[in-house]
Amino acid sequence: LTLKIWIKPYRDERFNTELSAIDMWNLLSKDSQWGPFTSAAEKMYQQRQAPRGRLVEVPGTDEDETGLAYLYELQVDEWPDRVGTIDAGSVRIDMQYPLSLTRNRSFFSSGLAVGESRPVSASPPRVDVDVMELPSEGRPDWFSGAVGRFIFDVSASPTNVAVGDPVTLTMTVRDQSRRPANLDLLQAPSLDRMPELDNDFRVPREQLGGTVQGRSKTFTQTVRADNDGVTEIPGLPFSYFDPVSETYETSWSRPIPITVSASANVSTGDVIAASGPIQNTPESLRNVAGGILANYTGTHLLEDKASRPGVSWLILLLVPPLAVIGTATVHRRRVQLLGDSGRNRARNAARSARSRLDAALDIAGIGEALAGYVADRMNLPEAGLTRQDIAQHLSDTEAPRELIDRVDDVLSKCEHHHYAGGGGANNDVLADDARTCITELEGVQLR
Repeated sequence: LTLKIWIKPYRDERFNTELSAIDMWNLLSKDSQWGPFTSAAEKMYQQRQAPRGRLVEVPGTDEDETGLAYLYELQVDEWPDRVGTIDAGSVRIDMQYPLSLTRNRSFFSSGLAVGESRPVSASPPRVDVDVMELPSEGRPDWFSGAVGRFIFDVSASPTNVAVGDPVTLTMTVRDQSRRPANLDLLQAPSLDRMPELDNDFRVPREQLGGTVQGRSKTFTQTVRADNDGVTEIPGLPFSYFDPVSETYETSWSRPIPITVSASANVSTGDVIAASGPIQNTPESLRNVAGGILANYTGTHLLEDKASRPGVSWLILLLVPPLAVIGTATVHRRRVQLLGDSGRNRARNAARSARSRLDAALDIAGIGEALAGYVADRMNLPEAGLTRQDIAQHLSDTEAPRELIDRVDDVLSKCEHHHYAGGGGANNDVLADDARTCITELEGVQLR
C-alpha cells in the first residue's frame, strides 16, 4: 500500500522566502489518523526521520493555480490471508497550514516561525482491496499456498542407512520475488502428496514448522526407506503461484544418492536360543492320609522350644550387608572395565586408523578410516556417525577450529569423490590429508 500526500509549499512575500519540503512536513500533526500506515509513521517519528518530499505538479488542479506541491510517499507491505474484500482503513492527515511568518530563532533553519496558521485536514477516497482466489487450473497436487517466486533445495543426512532407519531432509526455500514475501506465512512442502517420494519412503503427515533467516525459510522432515532397492532420494518439487505470469511454477531439487541396506530380522527362536531354554518347574504335590487326625499330638509339644542366638544366627545377620558390599564391588569393577575399554580404544585409535588407510581401496575407505579414528578417540559408536556429527563432537573439545575445518574438508571431499567418481591421485592426496589430520589430532585432548 502506498500513501501519497501533496502539500502546497507556502511562500511568504514579506520575507521573500518559501518553506522547504522538510519544513512543510514538520507542520503535520502527529495526532493524524494513519490507518494501515500507523506503524510506519510511528517508526519514522521515533527515529526523527521524514519522507523525502519532491516538487511535482498536483493532479487535477485548476489552470489558474500554480499546480505545484511537495509529494511525500509512505509504503507498507500487507499480506492478505483470506479471499474477499479487505478494508484498507481510514486515513486523515491534519496540519496547521501557515498564513504568515515571523522572526523567531527556534523553529525553521532560516530563523523564521509560523505567525498565523489555519487547520487543514485531508483524507483519501475509501479504498477496499479485493483479494482474489488462486486459480484451480494447472494447480499441482502438492501445492501448499506459496505466492511469489522461489528456489527449492534439499539436503539429506545420513545417506548410508538400513531399511527403516531415519533420514533427515533439510529443505530450504529461498524467496526470489520482486517484493519480499511474508515467509512467516509460507507453509512447508507437502511431502506426503509427492509420488516421487511416497512410493519408496514412509513420510509423516503432520504439518511442519520452519525457521526464517533473511529471505530463506528452512524445514526439516524425517523419512524412512521401505526397501533396500532404494538408491536415491528423488528430486522433490516445490510449486508456487507467480503473480506476474499468473501461472503455477515448480522448482525441483536435485536427486540425492543414498545407500540402503537390508535390516536384520530377529526371530523368537533367536531370542530363546540366546538366553537358554525356558525351565518349567512344576509344583510337587503330596497327599497326606488321615485328614485332621494326621496332625502331630503328644505332650512333647509343650516343651520349651525357645531358640538361643548362636553362630548360625550371626552368620545369617552378616549375609545381607556382605551381599550388598559384594554387589557394589562387582558394579564398580564393571564400570572400571568399561572405562578401560574406552581408554584402550582411544589408545589404539591412531594405529588402527593408519592400518585402515593403508588398506583402503577407494575414497570411501579413506573417509571411513578418518571417521573411525574420531569415533575411537571419543569412544563413540562408529555406525551412523555422519560428517556433521563429527564436526559437532570435535567442536565440544579443545580441538582448534582450523583443525576441525580440515577434518570436515577431508570428509567432505571423500563424500564428493565417492558419489561423483574419482580415484588415483585423488586417493593418494586425500589419504595423506587424512594422515596429517590424525597426526595433529593425536596432540589434542578429545575426551
